[in-house]
Amino acid sequence: MAIRKATNDDIQKTCDLLFQAFKPYRRQYTEEGYKATVLCRAAIRKRLDDKRTSILVAEQDREIVGAASVTVAKGRLHIRSMAVSTRCQRKGIGWKLLQEINRLAKLENLKVIPLECFEPLTEAKSL
Repeated sequence: MAIRKATNDDIQKTCDLLFQAFKPYRRQYTEEGYKATVLCRAAIRKRLDDKRTSILVAEQDREIVGAASVTVAKGRLHIRSMAVSTRCQRKGIGWKLLQEINRLAKLENLKVIPLECFEPLTEAKSL
């Protein structure tokens, strides 16, 4: 498995991953919260075009099994979203994404990485 920066070729697969990962929690989100979490292609493309933002993908056997979006703002590296395919959870992918996020923060000499977690996401909270 490899962690790398996403490209335009990854947009649809990332959309599919987010939809699949958050589908079990759909009813627990407000419409606005769900749209902010499960990004459409245009929102992902906008993040890819933003020089302060990086989208990371975890790729295994040519399949995107994890993704995270981070933005540098106010001297911090903010984790804006993160997801791992439901069939690949508990295999260390989320942890590897966090390690790469930490590496990026160190490159930018950033010492704070805030992460907020939606209450029903028990797996994410334990990570």
